[in-house]
Amino acid sequence: MSAKPLVEYDPTYPVEILLGFGAFVKPINHPNPDGLVSNDKMVLTSPVVKYDGEGCFETANTLYIPRKAS
Repeated sequence: MSAKPLVEYDPTYPVEILLGFGAFVKPINHPNPDGLVSNDKMVLTSPVVKYDGEGCFETANTLYIPRKAS
C-alpha cells in the first residue's frame, strides 16, 4: 500500500471535524489526478477515520493538516 497524500487545508474557513463523517474543507494542494477535487472551493471529504482534536485528520485515502499562518 502506498503512503497517503498529505493535503493542507485553509483553516480560516469554518471546519467541523467529526469521526465517521465527511469534513467540509478548502484544500490548498490536493492532488487531482481524476479531475474530482478542486483546490478553489470547499469540498466534502470521505468519512474521517482519525482526528487529533487539533485540526489534523485522516480519511480512508488522505491525511489533512491545517495550513499554518506565515
